[in-house]
Amino acid sequence: MEIKTPEYASFKRIPKNYECKLIDTNNLIIEILWWVEHASKEFSYSDHSNKLDIEWSKALTLRYKREKDWKSYPVCALSFEKVNDTIKLKQLQWSKNRQVAFRVFSSFDVLNFYLKLLEDSFLSKWIDVEIETNPSWVDFDTKAFNSYTLLEKWLNALRVKYIIKDDELEKSWTF
Repeated sequence: MEIKTPEYASFKRIPKNYECKLIDTNNLIIEILWWVEHASKEFSYSDHSNKLDIEWSKALTLRYKREKDWKSYPVCALSFEKVNDTIKLKQLQWSKNRQVAFRVFSSFDVLNFYLKLLEDSFLSKWIDVEIETNPSWVDFDTKAFNSYTLLEKWLNALRVKYIIKDDELEKSWTF
């Protein structure tokens, strides 16, 4: 699997709170967890494994290097499994480090970044990407669930563009 990372600067946004400091997108990195061993085990060696729960064998973790201490902190992880020729998204997990997560989310469009990464790395190469429709791990009253639902809608729209054939689309619209 070849991962194509989109340009980080393309996903910068202006925070609603003008006092919120903008992040430097040069300090963002996508960490690919699965080359050495199972993603959850690989991440458990990290100093910040208590800040993010990774349950699945593969994960793409967005990290931010803070200017204050120049340490790299996880912000969000997108975990998945590869089943046959399909990527099955299982989890979108926000960091429990609220200071770092809030700062990054307020000035960087994380969802659109992940969506573009999925499109460029998989969908545009005709590798199907499906998302777990009823994740058991997510709290249904949180921002995480709303973001997961939004990611699901956008991903399904991209699947129509690349994967789903016209006759399959017609069948899904018939009542």
